[in-house]
Amino acid sequence: MLGVLALKYGRKELELKVMKSAAGFYLGTEFNDSPFTRESGYYDSKDDAQTALEKGTWEQRHTI
Repeated sequence: MLGVLALKYGRKELELKVMKSAAGFYLGTEFNDSPFTRESGYYDSKDDAQTALEKGTWEQRHTI
């Protein structure tokens, strides 16, 4: 699945993946080995974020 915000604002077709920041785990994209967009809210665990991605039970953010 491609990142909607990455495409809309960065004009890049980047795959969603589980990522981590100081605030928690989230679904986002990376470009050149650096975070590019955060496409979802935060999750308490990597497993929760991965499950949401696999099942499509996450909510898309609309702004960066």
